Amino acid sequence: MSLKETLENEKRHESDLQYKMSHQFTYIYLGVSGVLVAAFLILLSIDEKRFMGIGIAILILWGILTIAFLTAFSIIKRRIMTKPQEKDGAKHPARIKISPKKYNELRGIIAHGTLEKGRVDLYRFFLTDQLMNGDLQPAMVMSTSPLRIAVYSDEFDGTLLLSFPDSFASSYDLHEGDRLAATCAYYAQAFTNHGAGKDIFPGPKTTGKWADLLPVIPLFLAEDEAAAREKVNELTPELWEHASADMKRHYENFPDRVREGFWFTRTMSIGMDRNPIYEAER
Repeated sequence: MSLKETLENEKRHESDLQYKMSHQFTYIYLGVSGVLVAAFLILLSIDEKRFMGIGIAILILWGILTIAFLTAFSIIKRRIMTKPQEKDGAKHPARIKISPKKYNELRGIIAHGTLEKGRVDLYRFFLTDQLMNGDLQPAMVMSTSPLRIAVYSDEFDGTLLLSFPDSFASSYDLHEGDRLAATCAYYAQAFTNHGAGKDIFPGPKTTGKWADLLPVIPLFLAEDEAAAREKVNELTPELWEHASADMKRHYENFPDRVREGFWFTRTMSIGMDRNPIYEAER
């Protein structure tokens, strides 16, 4: 690989600012905050009168740090969600804009309690990027009660089955057999308890490059629902014919091998040992 190709590849797959803000910066902030609060409590426990001044200075520093973090997070969120960056990488990037309003509605549906909502918030930038730059692939409604949506990937020549709240079927007027578009990110290593061999069965046309994929259904997040539905027409009739047969076959043979549609937002609570953001390739 030439130097130019190497630099272009590094640029294409470098960690994005929104990912750093949503994950790395969040953890750094929490870590520094913990140290400052612990230092404050320790100093006061040693000698409250002697170290009161230093303790107040530590609290002021923590307050400044918190204000700076929240301000930066707000600016980045507004910039990324209103003007998502178009990147190269996927052979067929979806180019769908996320709706902040629908994201907030979805957050309220799939997350319960402050901890879960905070965890979902760490993925808002990933979802924005996924709709814009993820690899466009076929999906199909296999049943509406319970709601099951199959996603085919030509990288695997295989299907992944997702579950969603049944209420989505009526909200989006979904019927069995409806064609939808999905966006996919691919991974060189399988997620713990998820991955190829457990619920993905690569077909004879698999590229063999990936061990797992993360699909998103843009319809549930798109600012323009009609445009999201029209994306199905960007996929060739030949691909749809092959994908439809594979999705139906997969659902008939493995109806119970289902991932929750937004399972990845709970990776920190179900024993996942890898970060699904930084290892993604499209």
